[in-house]
Amino acid sequence: MAVVAFRHCASPDAAWSQCSPPRGPRKTRPGSAVYVTFYPPERQFDCGLRRPLLPLASDAPVVVTGAMRNPSLAGEDGPANILTAIRVAASDRARGMGCLVVMNDQIHAARWVQKAHTASTAAFTSPGQGPLGQVTDGRVDIPARLRQRSPVFRAVSPRDVRVGLVTITLGDDGVLIDAIGEHVDGLVVAALGAGHVPADTVTALAKLAARMPVVLASRTGAGPVHHQT
Repeated sequence: MAVVAFRHCASPDAAWSQCSPPRGPRKTRPGSAVYVTFYPPERQFDCGLRRPLLPLASDAPVVVTGAMRNPSLAGEDGPANILTAIRVAASDRARGMGCLVVMNDQIHAARWVQKAHTASTAAFTSPGQGPLGQVTDGRVDIPARLRQRSPVFRAVSPRDVRVGLVTITLGDDGVLIDAIGEHVDGLVVAALGAGHVPADTVTALAKLAARMPVVLASRTGAGPVHHQT
């Protein structure tokens, strides 16, 4: 196993460009390469989503981990999470699963995982799906298999783009949406409940949708957006 330190920065300062390790030759047997990446918990969800952008030539897994407690605190969890992540990455059970997030002995699919608590060592959950597996007594158990691994997305533009996030609130009138729309190339709308927005915001959102991608989601954090109700 080779360890390569490729980034060191405070978690609030992490950017998309820092979520990928530098490309370069690695001396590994064909099909034997595995990747374990350690990110701050505040950025694991973001960087876990970024991993499918890396075109992997094999079915080797990419495992993202981190720590909720730093070394100055009692019960630091970083070393245990790193060991568990390495065990998952080296397991044949993880091959073909794409990007995984391993925290607190649980194995999550990066496409589903989210941080649900500010400080708990069990902060990461997969709402509506649950973890794929766990590591118990050093054994990797993944009873749930993904039918297909995370897709490999290709960049559609060589230029940097800015995507805004708007959370809809009670009495929202669309003024902030108009203001943000002047400075972004795309917008994610965290709507109320099952994907509802106040009537006063519809015109502003429709205007933006006519000239840029606008994605409607729910601010609840779990469950699909409804189309009929």
